[in-house]
Amino acid sequence: MKKLTIVFLLVLGFFIMPVKAGAQTEATLITANPGEDSSSMMNISWNMDTSKTNGRVVYTKASDTNWENATTVYGDKNLVDVFHEREFYHYFVELTDLDSNTKYMYKVGQDSLSEQYYFKTGGSDSFNFLWISDWHGYAPLPGRTDKNEAMIRTSLLIEPDIDFIFSTGDDLAYGSDYEAQEYLYNKPQYKSHMFATTVGNHDVMNVVNGEYRTNTDAFFKNTHYHPQNGYEGQVGASYYFKYGTALFIVLNNEDINYGHSSKSVGLAKAKAWTQEVIDNNPAQYIIVAMHYQWFDGRHGRTSAQYTDWRNFFDENNVDLAMAGNNHVYLRSKGRIYNDNPTGTNKGTVYMQAPSSDGERGVQHGDIVNNEHIIEEVWSQGAYTIGSIIVNVTPDGISHRLIDNVGRVRASGEFDSRYKDYNFNKEDFLNSIEVFTNENEKIITANEEGIKFVDRIEYYDDETLLGVNYFYQVKDTTYKLQQNEFNNLKARVLFSDGTISRVDLFNESYYHLKDVSLAVKEENLELRWNYDKEEDFNLYIYENDIFIKEVSVLSNSTLLQGVNLESTIKIKPKINSLNTYYTVKYNNIGDANLDKEIDLKDAQLILDYLSGKTILSETEKLLLDIDGDEEITIIDLTYLHLYINGNSSIKSKESYNISFYNYEGLLIETVKAYRGSDITPPSLELKEDLIFIGWDKSLNNISSDLEVRPIVVWR
Repeated sequence: MKKLTIVFLLVLGFFIMPVKAGAQTEATLITANPGEDSSSMMNISWNMDTSKTNGRVVYTKASDTNWENATTVYGDKNLVDVFHEREFYHYFVELTDLDSNTKYMYKVGQDSLSEQYYFKTGGSDSFNFLWISDWHGYAPLPGRTDKNEAMIRTSLLIEPDIDFIFSTGDDLAYGSDYEAQEYLYNKPQYKSHMFATTVGNHDVMNVVNGEYRTNTDAFFKNTHYHPQNGYEGQVGASYYFKYGTALFIVLNNEDINYGHSSKSVGLAKAKAWTQEVIDNNPAQYIIVAMHYQWFDGRHGRTSAQYTDWRNFFDENNVDLAMAGNNHVYLRSKGRIYNDNPTGTNKGTVYMQAPSSDGERGVQHGDIVNNEHIIEEVWSQGAYTIGSIIVNVTPDGISHRLIDNVGRVRASGEFDSRYKDYNFNKEDFLNSIEVFTNENEKIITANEEGIKFVDRIEYYDDETLLGVNYFYQVKDTTYKLQQNEFNNLKARVLFSDGTISRVDLFNESYYHLKDVSLAVKEENLELRWNYDKEEDFNLYIYENDIFIKEVSVLSNSTLLQGVNLESTIKIKPKINSLNTYYTVKYNNIGDANLDKEIDLKDAQLILDYLSGKTILSETEKLLLDIDGDEEITIIDLTYLHLYINGNSSIKSKESYNISFYNYEGLLIETVKAYRGSDITPPSLELKEDLIFIGWDKSLNNISSDLEVRPIVVWR
């Protein structure tokens, strides 16, 4: 009986013996990393044995509970052999054309698919993410990752509506510890959320059987698939992504500090790339994350990262600078600019996350350095376990520091730098214009809308032609691969949920020629030539005040009651921001502006020469018949000859025409006489830009002009 009992217990022990995480599935390290534009893109990453050569992702909306509308995408793969005595395929798929602000589910594998995993796309102007850092996952000490999991679980009880999880690095004790990652990614929170992380100094460490070997970020690159948009040598390790209204830029400190023969080389490359990312991706919020701390939470001393980056952050309007490594929570006194708190919405907020493994924390101390910058620090010594819940809204960003039992240990908020910025929707709508380039229609809009516009839909009558998601500078240009339309119009969806519709004018407006003003009866007459057949309206303004609209086919219109000294503008639509044609009545010789050149004008010259009157600048311009910038007896002679029918008057009145490039820098200023045509200077463009034309007419000059190029992204 005793022997039978022992056998029974052995069998029972076999059945209750813990099974290694992932042992019954084909795929391991399954995770959803952000796509470059996470409102419509998501990156799925997983690993499989080298016998599995045809891995795939099956995905659908979470609401499609029966998977009836599921899509299958076969993955790309790399053979990975950087881990000790381990070889596998790293699979990755970039999902595109996803619906914004939507929860999706997915499975991966080849012959046998995994359980369901989930992620949520961005797109809302309000979202929450959980920031957790430095848990140093280590296979022989699984309790570290268990504490990280418990901390995330506690945070989700406080804020269930977490959209994704973000880490500032040191997810692992050693990057070479593959088993620690298997254990981590089998935790439920990493199955239910998108996860973005940062290369920490421990994540590159290479330790085999207790022996330290050459560090490498290859461990990180071959177990994740973040956006592949980093700079040379850092593709997959440094990256950026957009989620909602925020641009996240994630940098690898190890490359900046140690990856080059000198630190300055790595720092310069990282800054140049970050600058380019910010320039090309305007967003309401700019968030930069690195692993190394800005300040030491033990005493407040400045760290190298703050010294290296604070001026760059000042110059580029970075809103939030995130870091870890120090194992102490720390935040600045609101926004910091020029090394001082601003008390306004100008500057950068600096924050550091605590550790979360309960074993390797650091005891914070009294802040004796940078007291003018640092607002608060917190830790629990070696046993620190904490996380930060971050809430992003149109008005600002707030956060709560949570300890391992769910207590809020600290909190703070700061306003969006655009909170008091009044976005003029009407101006944006009026900025939308259509141009023809070869066989394409190119639609452009003011890039100011990037912060406030979700997308623009283009229609021909009721037929949808395309959708322009408005997230990056390149999105200010949209191409339609056709030329003919019945009724081209745009539907603009703003980030605040409002919708506007715009009829898009035809660029035939730019075919007007010989625009001029003449006297007719007691009024002025605006005249132009137009060599096309298409009819549309022109909108006439006097000194920026709308006065009338008229058919382009009429070739002229009477302007009743218009002041002769007014500037007349022609616009393509009501309240348009663009004025291509500008003209003034300034007939040489008609100094008293009575619409006639006669003895009254000659008398003005006599009175001026005899000292009886002082001429205004307008009168001087109109009476300077010979163009020598002086009023003399010669001008009077020319005027009498004209009045008596013995000569004609040719204007020498000149104007300054200033040409600017697409960056707003002055190229050249040229002088042009009234009524003349001018040739523009040559224009140098970046390879990714197309020149459409100049934004002002260069024919029949009648006023000073500032002229800028109309350019679009390829």
